[in-house]
Amino acid sequence: MKQNVIDKVVSLFSPQAGVKRATARLKLDLLRGYDGAKSSLSSSGWYAPSTDANSEISYGLIPLRNKSRDLVRNHPYARRIISTLVSNVIGDGITPSFEDENRQSLWDAWADSTDCDADGDLNFYGLTALAFRSSLESGECLIRFRRRRLSDGYKIPLQLQLLEGDFLDLTKNQIKPRIINGVEFDDLGKRVAYWLYEEHPGSYYGNLKSNRVPASEVFHLFFKERPGQVRGEPRLAPVINKLKDLDEYQFALLFRAKVEACLGVFITTDEEAHGTFGTPITGDKSGGSSPIRQVEPGMISYLKPGESVETINPTGSSAHNDYSKQHNQAISVGAGVTYDQLTGDLSQANYSSLRAGKVEQRRQSSQIQWHYLIPTFCERVVKEFEKTIQLAGLVKDNISKVEWMPPAHEMIDPLKDTNAEILQVQAGFKTMEQAVSERGYNFKRQVKKIAENNQFLDDYGVKLSSDARSGLNNKPTEDSNKEDEEEDAKEKSK
Repeated sequence: MKQNVIDKVVSLFSPQAGVKRATARLKLDLLRGYDGAKSSLSSSGWYAPSTDANSEISYGLIPLRNKSRDLVRNHPYARRIISTLVSNVIGDGITPSFEDENRQSLWDAWADSTDCDADGDLNFYGLTALAFRSSLESGECLIRFRRRRLSDGYKIPLQLQLLEGDFLDLTKNQIKPRIINGVEFDDLGKRVAYWLYEEHPGSYYGNLKSNRVPASEVFHLFFKERPGQVRGEPRLAPVINKLKDLDEYQFALLFRAKVEACLGVFITTDEEAHGTFGTPITGDKSGGSSPIRQVEPGMISYLKPGESVETINPTGSSAHNDYSKQHNQAISVGAGVTYDQLTGDLSQANYSSLRAGKVEQRRQSSQIQWHYLIPTFCERVVKEFEKTIQLAGLVKDNISKVEWMPPAHEMIDPLKDTNAEILQVQAGFKTMEQAVSERGYNFKRQVKKIAENNQFLDDYGVKLSSDARSGLNNKPTEDSNKEDEEEDAKEKSK
């Protein structure tokens, strides 16, 4: 049984105590029921500390964040992972539907314009995508409310300022008041303040002085994956080394390919015929003194008696294809995207395999939307928006019901998916309201729009087959395209 450092020190000063420790450790290993909990030769170098989430993040956040950003800047797959997650979770935006029409119009005027951005660059949905992207790439994002005066010219005096997680002072830790990694808590464990740097610590003019900002003015967006976790970690954390290894492996393959493309030539000379050192081969038939130093296309040269030429032609190997594929599969699993989303490789995909992969990915996107973004970002912004319009005198009552609608996922096969949707509604497996909401629309607004469109068509005497009132054939067309089914059958037979 291998001894650790403490056992070795104890044994050095007290052999008897060392024997007792070794005996107790051996008994403990025998009592453990899990093979993974037992110490063995193969797991001797496995470092698995029992630290809490905040201790782990305190030491690992900065290098993880820097490496993640470097990969996103320079590695195509890393950038693809972040962009794919943002496009699937955010899309065109997670939109709210207010029951009150006045609030809805106020929100649309504020959220659809760049007035909601303290930097004046993005609308609310662009800010949502940027905040989510930052939390994926850097592990977290800070959103600060910037309240403006009515004299500043804003109808709704509220703006959002996005700050990178670097602004939160990681070194700020103390017991009373309780501060963990820059986040201050009260006696009940509620966040009451954030200690923020005045400037980005990585900027040329940044400083390391942090100030206390009340939690009412800023909130923290990050994935909470362990109880008690205060700061977030980058999404790429489990695959950082694999992405870097893949990058270095591909560089090695490129260098190898360059070597394999080379044609080397060795010239040997018979020492007896040309002396000790021999005479170099020349391209001159008359036997001039200019030696041949490189091989050129269409070149004709003459060899003297006793001279010979040997070539070096390196051969390549295609074994790297399987390795790269397995490596990319591990990266896609660890990052939470499908293999085809990571690589863009659809060579072996068909309708069934694409749909099966997208079902799991869409379930993950839905979980992120409803467990993470909507409660921690969207609803927080709406509450502050509601408070602002009330203080500004734009609304009178304080009762507001909001329904959130995430973006709809594009259909893999629109005809098949639409027919399946119709059958589910007809069978009662889902309501029409649910089906419409899944497409990213508000059901009541949609019904109102349909009624308006129908009235408009009636005014002009236009009848469409899509209108159930027309009596025309409006049944869903059966899928007559058999190519997909035949392709699926071929793939299954393989």
